Amino acid sequence: MKQVYELGYDVKTTRGVVKPNEYEVDENDCWVCISHYGVNKEKSKRPVFLKSGKIVVLARAIFEHHKKRKIKKGMSILHFCDNERCINPNHLREGTQRDNIQDMVSRGRANPCKGESHKKARLTDKEVYEIKKLMLHKNYSTAELSSFFGVNEGTIRRIKRGESWKHVTLED
Repeated sequence: MKQVYELGYDVKTTRGVVKPNEYEVDENDCWVCISHYGVNKEKSKRPVFLKSGKIVVLARAIFEHHKKRKIKKGMSILHFCDNERCINPNHLREGTQRDNIQDMVSRGRANPCKGESHKKARLTDKEVYEIKKLMLHKNYSTAELSSFFGVNEGTIRRIKRGESWKHVTLED
């Protein structure tokens, strides 16, 4: 069932349309915002709105309204529930970016992907193995290797310096 959180001022979508802050309560008592979306209407993103022409994260505005004070400079709003669409003021707390990162790691939300399992990987572990082997036994330039494998020269340099693809070794 739709419910509305009233901030006491007009809340516009990123398209400039005034809309109430509508939410539905889920099984975890999260108030899942259904009226406002992230930029470009990405439903997985934090709900935002326009205030005086600036984009504001709805959870920050609700936290300030509920606590009747401004968020301290440099502080973030963290979700106890790990639901970035939640606007329940009882699920929000003020914390540093470090607190936010520690929460992410301790709750297993850090991105553990590496190598070819990373969604942006352009190389496979086997190709990186070949690159490392060619760098060790042949005299290919960074430009030649990057051209052959279809990646940026910086990628080859980072592999060469051991800054990326550390898990791929030449040991048999």
